[in-house]
Amino acid sequence: MPLAKFDIELGAQTQMFVFEDRISALMPQSLGIVIPLEDYLTEIDESNPVSWGLSYLYAEVWVERRLGRQFIAAALPEFFTETLRPTSLRFPLTYEAVSVLEEARAGGDLNLSLHLEATITGSAPVDRIPDDGRRKTLQAWGIPKEIIGPVRSSDDITIRIRKLDWVEEILPQWRLVPQIESADPLPVVAEMRPVGQRLDTHALARTLSAATRSRDFDAILEQMRAPIVGL
Repeated sequence: MPLAKFDIELGAQTQMFVFEDRISALMPQSLGIVIPLEDYLTEIDESNPVSWGLSYLYAEVWVERRLGRQFIAAALPEFFTETLRPTSLRFPLTYEAVSVLEEARAGGDLNLSLHLEATITGSAPVDRIPDDGRRKTLQAWGIPKEIIGPVRSSDDITIRIRKLDWVEEILPQWRLVPQIESADPLPVVAEMRPVGQRLDTHALARTLSAATRSRDFDAILEQMRAPIVGL
């Protein structure tokens, strides 16, 4: 599991695990990917009265190409509260973005660079505030905690989406919706794989279905050629 680290102050650090083996499709809200995460706080100085935690997380996905890194998409906003702890990053992807990722993947696993920017806030019980004047003022106003921060920190990690997960879980999203609005629709990619000594007919059906919806009959004939020769 890739690990992101956000430094707060000497002795305190928020860490975030990314579960790359659980990445899934973003449908039905929109088309893209969902990257599960888990955040927790590591404190070295347990005597510190301040309790820290994430309050906002901003993320971007980049991919390495021949001419350098290319920006792909920014995640939808994720706000953290005492009662709401988001457990994933959601990245909407356009047809054009997926085409870039397909080129970078080159038929194998997909490696992504994840840029993370965390906003971290702290709180301290009013009775543990060392400043006597500040403590009495907050007590007089009936405020139980003092809010500290925000502190901003960032990190970059690399995640890998396995070829099988990408082809079986992520790509089919774009084959389930009309592509009329896209000037550059996602190319039909052959997904034919042998199952034992037989052709994977389910994968062939998905490929032909996508080509049929786009009315690309040349693509249909091209996809049919290999199975016919194989038979």
